[in-house]
Amino acid sequence: IHRDLKGGNILLTDKVSSGINAEYGVQKRNSDRYPFINIQLILSTPFLPPSLRMESQFRKTIIVGDVHGCLDEFLLLLKKCNYKRELDQLVLVGDLVGKGKYGYDVVKWARENNAKCVLGNHDEVLLDVRNGERPLGGLSDTHRRDYSNLNEEDFVWLENLPYYLELGPVTSQQTETLYDKNDSDLILAKATPFNPNANIIVVHAALKPGVPLSEQSKRMMTRARNITSKGDLVEESVPDSVPWVTKWTDEHSHVVFGHDAVRGLQINPYSTGLDTGCCYGGLLSALVLPDWEIVSIRAKEMYSKPNKPGTTFNVPA
Repeated sequence: IHRDLKGGNILLTDKVSSGINAEYGVQKRNSDRYPFINIQLILSTPFLPPSLRMESQFRKTIIVGDVHGCLDEFLLLLKKCNYKRELDQLVLVGDLVGKGKYGYDVVKWARENNAKCVLGNHDEVLLDVRNGERPLGGLSDTHRRDYSNLNEEDFVWLENLPYYLELGPVTSQQTETLYDKNDSDLILAKATPFNPNANIIVVHAALKPGVPLSEQSKRMMTRARNITSKGDLVEESVPDSVPWVTKWTDEHSHVVFGHDAVRGLQINPYSTGLDTGCCYGGLLSALVLPDWEIVSIRAKEMYSKPNKPGTTFNVPA
């Protein structure tokens, strides 16, 4: 029996023809109910459910930055990436809700289309309300609207989101995706991985260097942006702190994250940051693998004002 990413049990058949060694265990919000599992699977790829297929079975993998309720931009971005549900792997870096107009619809779409997703801090806010840890009246208008429009299935889906995902090396036999260079909706950039065959790790905010994934702080994985000289992750910039990605130099992994709209698009050898501030009138961005292409589209409007007036965003030229 194998426990999949949503906590459901899958009975494996005895039709074994190939070996797969993979760490599909993830930290979940309720670690008592969903313990970290390090498991080896030995089975034929055709018998794997879609959520656990080897990446080589996908035509491409599309990892999308913080959507924050920008449903129209999200669907347009997928169209521009030529996303096909039956062929491609779709992964979201979290923060589906809040700030934009249709966070609840983004959640429903992701759930109904079997998208993979990690938990973001704004998603967790709604779960805090549901669990009586935060008053509904203390939320913003957009968060209250999202909370009120989510049904039981949506909340169960959110509760089962992991804090991180390991996708493994994302490779494919496909030819490079062709984008229309004259498409005024598209802004293209290229990621620069140190190791194109590295293990792809998706997390909403940050990871602490040198700490096993199973031992990472759940709060820091959804909220941190900086790291101190002592190696401690912090949620905001403090004296003697720098962006956490500057200290992540693991050549065997490449971390894809969001949560940092002010710094915007971050292209580093060992990480790629995809929060380009769509909800603030910026861009919505996706990393398309195995091409390592960053595809962005402009927001249709400013849905929410930045917390700090005068904030500008680092976006592709």
